[in-house]
Amino acid sequence: MEDPKEFAERTFVLPCLVENANIRIDFVFLQCSYEERALRRVKPVRLKDVDVKFASLEDSIIHKIIAGRPHDIEDVEVVLAKNPDFEREYVLHWPREFDRALQGDLTDSFQKLLKEREPYREDQFIFSLSGFLST
Repeated sequence: MEDPKEFAERTFVLPCLVENANIRIDFVFLQCSYEERALRRVKPVRLKDVDVKFASLEDSIIHKIIAGRPHDIEDVEVVLAKNPDFEREYVLHWPREFDRALQGDLTDSFQKLLKEREPYREDQFIFSLSGFLST
């Protein structure tokens, strides 16, 4: 990164690298009530002798939906597949709020991912199979 100060002022994120451990850490400066809420929901994890706070599963999903890059969407798909019991309403609430404020379509994008993850019901499969066999 050529100018970290300019990047931090523009994005409210200061990326740092702990070189001897090759770990990247992003310091995020609060901009809205969502970020404040997300910081209250962090999950502490003990790594050796240090408590490290990680974004909750749901907030990680929200961050990736907002980023919207192809690899972020792929990450969301994997997280949803491995964690079907996440707090769905919490995750849906914040994209709706951002959509209202920014006239976006984050909610639609996330609901599409959810729909793609829904398992087929047996009756859907039988109907589809019977249609296939009769042709």
